[in-house]
Amino acid sequence: MFGSAILETGLGLLFIYFVLSTVSSSLSEGVARFLGWRAKNLKAAIENMLQNENLVTDFFQNDLIRSLGDKSRKGLPSYMRSKDFARGILSVIAEKDGQLGPLSVQRIQTILSTGRPEVSMIKKGMSVLVSESGMDFGRLSTGVEEWYNSVMERASGWYKRKVSTAILVIASVLTVGANADTIMMLNILYSSSSTRASVVALTDELDAETPAEQQGALAKQAYGVMNQSLLGWSDLQGDLEAAQIENPLPVLGRVERRPPAYECASGDSACVQNFAIAWLMKIVGLILTVAAISMGAPFWFDLLNRVSSLRSSGGRPLLSMLAGKIASMK
Repeated sequence: MFGSAILETGLGLLFIYFVLSTVSSSLSEGVARFLGWRAKNLKAAIENMLQNENLVTDFFQNDLIRSLGDKSRKGLPSYMRSKDFARGILSVIAEKDGQLGPLSVQRIQTILSTGRPEVSMIKKGMSVLVSESGMDFGRLSTGVEEWYNSVMERASGWYKRKVSTAILVIASVLTVGANADTIMMLNILYSSSSTRASVVALTDELDAETPAEQQGALAKQAYGVMNQSLLGWSDLQGDLEAAQIENPLPVLGRVERRPPAYECASGDSACVQNFAIAWLMKIVGLILTVAAISMGAPFWFDLLNRVSSLRSSGGRPLLSMLAGKIASMK
């Protein structure tokens, strides 16, 4: 152990943030898979590129692209390499001449010059790529791949913003539902050496080399354990029962998890003030947790490993390290 209650409390809180962030990310990814956000995002990006409904339909019905599709998502692929896109769209354009034969820059150029409405919106851009290819099909394909990659960079930003919003909503629901109040958890960790030691001990199962799958499994296990003595709205009272001996987080003698109900007499301003302050602190604590979760599990995993390294060696104070980590994200 560190021999420092403050440092152990800080490490314990970082671990809790990591666990809650991992659970939130896992839930958001589950929502994204269920709703097919990746496939829809990819389709929207390609629609924005091709600018023609018929051409988009032909593209996704092309055999090369259909083979990438997910049957549970109406055949839409969730991911597509730039090389697959280039092959697909060039073959779709070439097939507009109604002929069979190998793909060539000449075939693409001929189709673009016919004035077909399906390719009218991309004619200018494709004509530039044809011109730059020097009639070399490999160079044309490379140009189309670069076009796709540039669009996908923007599409990735769309998806990340959508997922970030989902994580924020899920984090809010999870925080309120679990009563993951930062101020309350700090009080528990600092006042209970046994709980603090148990939480810190869980961090021993993590290091910089821990794979993501193992991180997720540990976080889910730890979340279930923390519900016993760190989370929840119900006050806990009593010592460990025989069936709870294996639980690494012992139940405290008594934990006040929610502000008292409003029972102030008329005119008792001190009582009203105390009641308001208690609920204000609760709201602030919940908001702090939501803000922490929104930073993401990788942020807290990295910071957790950095703070853990202080066990056997000195280093910057926890707050200084946290400030440096946040500054590096800007």
